[in-house]
Amino acid sequence: MNIYIERYNKFITSIKRNSIEKNQKYETHHIIPRCLGGSDNPENLLKMTPRQHFIAHWMLWKCYPETGLCHAFFMMCNKKNQRINSKTYQLLKLEHSSKMNIMMKTKNPMWGLKDEQKKIRNEKISKSTLGVKKSKEFCEKNRIRQNLPENKKIKSDQAKKYLKNKDNYDKRIEQLSSIRTPNHYENMSILFKRYRWYTNGIKTIRCFPENIPDGFYPGRLKK
Repeated sequence: MNIYIERYNKFITSIKRNSIEKNQKYETHHIIPRCLGGSDNPENLLKMTPRQHFIAHWMLWKCYPETGLCHAFFMMCNKKNQRINSKTYQLLKLEHSSKMNIMMKTKNPMWGLKDEQKKIRNEKISKSTLGVKKSKEFCEKNRIRQNLPENKKIKSDQAKKYLKNKDNYDKRIEQLSSIRTPNHYENMSILFKRYRWYTNGIKTIRCFPENIPDGFYPGRLKK
Protein backbone atom coordinates (compact mmCIF):
# COMPACT_ATOMS: atom_id res chain seq x y z
CA MET A 1 0.00 0.00 0.00
CA ASN A 2 1.26 3.48 -0.89
CA ILE A 3 2.38 5.20 2.34
CA TYR A 4 0.82 8.46 1.15
CA ILE A 5 -2.67 6.90 1.01
CA GLU A 6 -2.46 6.12 4.74
CA ARG A 7 -1.21 9.63 5.47
CA TYR A 8 -3.96 11.14 3.33
CA ASN A 9 -6.67 9.19 5.18
CA LYS A 10 -5.30 10.33 8.56
CA PHE A 11 -5.12 13.91 7.27
CA ILE A 12 -8.79 13.84 6.16
CA THR A 13 -9.87 12.31 9.51
CA SER A 14 -8.08 15.04 11.49
CA ILE A 15 -9.74 17.81 9.41
CA LYS A 16 -13.19 16.26 9.95
CA ARG A 17 -12.63 16.42 13.72
CA ASN A 18 -11.64 20.09 13.63
CA SER A 19 -14.38 22.00 11.83
CA ILE A 20 -13.65 25.35 10.21
CA GLU A 21 -14.81 28.52 11.97
CA LYS A 22 -17.68 30.52 10.47
CA ASN A 23 -15.66 33.60 9.43
CA GLN A 24 -12.65 31.58 8.22
CA LYS A 25 -11.92 31.39 4.49
CA TYR A 26 -12.38 27.87 3.13
CA GLU A 27 -12.30 25.80 -0.09
CA THR A 28 -14.38 22.70 -0.87
CA HIS A 29 -12.39 19.52 -1.42
CA HIS A 30 -13.51 16.18 -2.93
CA ILE A 31 -12.31 13.48 -0.53
CA ILE A 32 -12.44 10.93 -3.35
CA PRO A 33 -11.44 12.90 -6.48
CA ARG A 34 -13.89 12.96 -9.38
CA CYS A 35 -11.27 11.45 -11.70
CA LEU A 36 -11.28 8.39 -9.39
CA GLY A 37 -15.07 8.08 -9.37
CA GLY A 38 -15.85 10.51 -6.55
CA SER A 39 -19.22 12.29 -6.55
CA ASP A 40 -20.50 15.74 -5.56
CA ASN A 41 -22.52 14.27 -2.70
CA PRO A 42 -22.19 16.12 0.65
CA GLU A 43 -20.51 13.12 2.32
CA ASN A 44 -17.68 13.33 -0.28
CA LEU A 45 -17.16 17.07 0.19
CA LEU A 46 -15.07 18.62 2.92
CA LYS A 47 -14.42 22.26 3.84
CA MET A 48 -10.70 23.05 4.16
CA THR A 49 -8.52 26.10 4.54
CA PRO A 50 -6.55 26.98 1.36
CA ARG A 51 -3.38 25.62 3.00
CA GLN A 52 -5.06 22.30 3.92
CA HIS A 53 -6.52 22.03 0.41
CA PHE A 54 -3.06 22.52 -1.09
CA ILE A 55 -1.56 19.82 1.17
CA ALA A 56 -4.44 17.43 0.36
CA HIS A 57 -3.79 17.71 -3.39
CA TRP A 58 -0.05 17.34 -2.82
CA MET A 59 -0.76 14.04 -1.04
CA LEU A 60 -3.21 12.89 -3.72
CA TRP A 61 -0.56 13.48 -6.40
CA LYS A 62 1.81 11.24 -4.42
CA CYS A 63 -0.95 8.65 -3.82
CA TYR A 64 -2.05 8.34 -7.44
CA PRO A 65 0.76 9.61 -9.73
CA GLU A 66 -0.68 7.87 -12.81
CA THR A 67 -3.96 9.84 -12.79
CA GLY A 68 -5.10 13.37 -13.68
CA LEU A 69 -4.35 14.49 -10.11
CA CYS A 70 -0.92 15.54 -11.32
CA HIS A 71 -2.58 18.17 -13.52
CA ALA A 72 -4.86 19.34 -10.67
CA PHE A 73 -1.91 19.88 -8.32
CA PHE A 74 0.14 21.52 -11.09
CA MET A 75 -2.66 24.06 -11.67
CA MET A 76 -2.80 24.79 -7.93
CA CYS A 77 0.94 25.40 -7.87
CA ASN A 78 0.63 27.93 -10.70
CA LYS A 79 -1.86 30.09 -8.84
CA LYS A 80 -0.78 33.60 -7.93
CA ASN A 81 1.32 33.83 -4.74
CA GLN A 82 1.59 30.02 -4.48
CA ARG A 83 5.04 28.75 -3.45
CA ILE A 84 6.67 25.29 -3.49
CA ASN A 85 10.32 24.32 -3.33
CA SER A 86 12.36 23.96 -6.51
CA LYS A 87 12.84 20.18 -6.29
CA THR A 88 9.10 19.52 -6.00
CA TYR A 89 8.35 21.93 -8.82
CA GLN A 90 10.86 20.20 -11.13
CA LEU A 91 9.42 16.72 -10.44
CA LEU A 92 5.89 18.03 -10.89
CA LYS A 93 6.74 19.90 -14.10
CA LEU A 94 8.40 16.84 -15.70
CA GLU A 95 5.53 14.53 -14.77
CA HIS A 96 2.90 17.04 -15.92
CA SER A 97 4.68 17.52 -19.28
CA SER A 98 4.81 13.76 -19.79
CA LYS A 99 1.08 13.39 -18.99
CA MET A 100 0.13 16.27 -21.30
CA ASN A 101 2.21 14.75 -24.11
CA ILE A 102 0.38 11.43 -23.78
CA MET A 103 -3.00 13.18 -23.52
CA MET A 104 -2.42 15.21 -26.70
CA LYS A 105 -1.61 12.02 -28.60
CA THR A 106 -4.58 10.07 -27.28
CA LYS A 107 -7.29 12.72 -26.77
CA ASN A 108 -6.40 15.35 -29.37
CA PRO A 109 -9.37 15.33 -31.83
CA MET A 110 -7.05 16.07 -34.79
CA TRP A 111 -4.41 13.43 -33.93
CA GLY A 112 -4.17 10.63 -36.50
CA LEU A 113 -6.92 11.97 -38.75
CA LYS A 114 -6.50 11.63 -42.52
CA ASP A 115 -6.54 14.71 -44.77
CA GLU A 116 -10.19 14.21 -45.74
CA GLN A 117 -11.25 13.80 -42.11
CA LYS A 118 -9.32 16.94 -41.12
CA LYS A 119 -10.98 18.84 -43.97
CA ILE A 120 -14.47 17.78 -42.78
CA ARG A 121 -13.67 18.74 -39.19
CA ASN A 122 -12.25 22.12 -40.22
CA GLU A 123 -15.38 22.82 -42.28
CA LYS A 124 -17.54 22.11 -39.22
CA ILE A 125 -15.45 24.51 -37.12
CA SER A 126 -15.64 27.13 -39.88
CA LYS A 127 -19.44 26.86 -40.08
CA SER A 128 -19.79 27.15 -36.29
CA THR A 129 -17.87 30.48 -36.31
CA LEU A 130 -19.55 31.83 -39.46
CA GLY A 131 -21.18 35.21 -38.86
CA VAL A 132 -19.42 35.77 -35.52
CA LYS A 133 -18.09 39.33 -35.57
CA LYS A 134 -14.63 39.91 -34.18
CA SER A 135 -13.77 43.15 -32.40
CA LYS A 136 -11.63 45.81 -34.11
CA GLU A 137 -9.00 45.39 -31.38
CA PHE A 138 -8.76 41.64 -32.07
CA CYS A 139 -8.45 42.18 -35.84
CA GLU A 140 -5.78 44.86 -35.38
CA LYS A 141 -3.72 42.70 -32.99
CA ASN A 142 -4.02 39.75 -35.39
CA ARG A 143 -2.90 41.89 -38.35
CA ILE A 144 0.14 43.22 -36.43
CA ARG A 145 1.07 39.68 -35.30
CA GLN A 146 0.84 38.29 -38.84
CA ASN A 147 3.00 41.10 -40.24
CA LEU A 148 5.86 40.55 -37.80
CA PRO A 149 9.06 39.63 -39.73
CA GLU A 150 9.57 36.40 -37.76
CA ASN A 151 5.98 35.24 -38.46
CA LYS A 152 6.31 36.08 -42.17
CA LYS A 153 9.49 34.01 -42.34
CA ILE A 154 7.77 31.06 -40.60
CA LYS A 155 4.89 31.18 -43.12
CA SER A 156 7.33 31.45 -46.03
CA ASP A 157 9.36 28.46 -44.82
CA GLN A 158 6.18 26.40 -44.29
CA ALA A 159 4.97 27.20 -47.82
CA LYS A 160 8.37 26.28 -49.35
CA LYS A 161 8.46 23.02 -47.41
CA TYR A 162 4.89 22.21 -48.51
CA LEU A 163 5.60 22.90 -52.21
CA LYS A 164 8.78 20.80 -52.22
CA ASN A 165 6.51 17.76 -52.28
CA LYS A 166 5.66 17.09 -55.95
CA ASP A 167 2.07 16.02 -55.17
CA ASN A 168 1.43 19.23 -53.22
CA TYR A 169 3.01 21.30 -56.01
CA ASP A 170 0.85 19.67 -58.72
CA LYS A 171 -2.25 20.13 -56.55
CA ARG A 172 -1.49 23.85 -56.15
CA ILE A 173 -0.92 24.33 -59.89
CA GLU A 174 -4.22 22.59 -60.59
CA GLN A 175 -6.01 24.90 -58.12
CA LEU A 176 -4.54 28.01 -59.75
CA SER A 177 -5.35 26.82 -63.27
CA SER A 178 -8.99 26.25 -62.27
CA ILE A 179 -9.24 29.79 -60.86
CA ARG A 180 -7.60 31.62 -63.79
CA THR A 181 -9.46 32.16 -67.05
CA PRO A 182 -7.77 31.87 -70.49
CA ASN A 183 -7.48 35.70 -70.62
CA HIS A 184 -6.25 35.96 -67.03
CA TYR A 185 -2.76 37.33 -67.79
CA GLU A 186 -4.04 39.69 -70.48
CA ASN A 187 -6.65 41.11 -68.07
CA MET A 188 -4.04 41.47 -65.33
CA SER A 189 -1.74 43.35 -67.73
CA ILE A 190 -4.50 45.83 -68.61
CA LEU A 191 -5.34 46.23 -64.93
CA PHE A 192 -1.77 46.99 -63.86
CA LYS A 193 -1.35 49.55 -66.64
CA ARG A 194 -4.05 51.57 -64.92
CA TYR A 195 -2.47 51.06 -61.48
CA ARG A 196 -0.12 54.09 -61.49
CA TRP A 197 2.15 56.03 -59.14
CA TYR A 198 1.00 59.40 -57.74
CA THR A 199 2.65 61.92 -55.41
CA ASN A 200 1.87 65.14 -53.55
CA GLY A 201 5.52 66.14 -53.20
CA ILE A 202 5.79 64.58 -49.71
CA LYS A 203 4.87 60.93 -50.18
CA THR A 204 4.19 58.50 -53.03
CA ILE A 205 1.21 56.18 -53.38
CA ARG A 206 0.01 53.72 -55.99
CA CYS A 207 -3.68 53.56 -56.99
CA PHE A 208 -6.20 53.59 -59.82
CA PRO A 209 -7.09 56.92 -61.50
CA GLU A 210 -10.57 56.94 -59.96
CA ASN A 211 -9.10 56.66 -56.43
CA ILE A 212 -6.57 59.53 -56.58
CA PRO A 213 -6.69 61.60 -53.31
CA ASP A 214 -6.86 65.40 -53.47
CA GLY A 215 -3.52 67.11 -54.06
CA PHE A 216 -1.86 64.11 -55.74
CA TYR A 217 -0.58 64.09 -59.36
CA PRO A 218 1.11 61.44 -61.57
CA GLY A 219 4.75 60.71 -60.74
CA ARG A 220 7.09 59.50 -58.04
CA LEU A 221 9.44 61.17 -55.58
CA LYS A 222 13.12 60.97 -56.46
CA LYS A 223 15.17 58.90 -54.00
